[in-house]
Amino acid sequence: MVPLNHMGAIPPERPAWPLDPVPPLGVPSLVSKAFWGGLWGAVLALFLVRLTGPRYWVTWIVFGEIAPSLVAVYVVLQSKGSRPPLISSNNITPNE
Repeated sequence: MVPLNHMGAIPPERPAWPLDPVPPLGVPSLVSKAFWGGLWGAVLALFLVRLTGPRYWVTWIVFGEIAPSLVAVYVVLQSKGSRPPLISSNNITPNE
């Protein structure tokens, strides 16, 4: 991240380690993300400890990759007063 930040690949208005306060407690954004990521990882570990083989990887992909994105879009955005984006085939346009 540091080399990308120095090369200008990451915009200076959004640093690699954001320390802006997050409401309602005012903790730094970096600390908030580390806390929630660790909590999600601990819950995920409880599910994965008993699984082996393909079931392990499918569960990891669903709960480690897809579920956090859905929670961010449909739970966190609504708790902050925003509306989740509409997802339909009309919103998808091919790259030209």
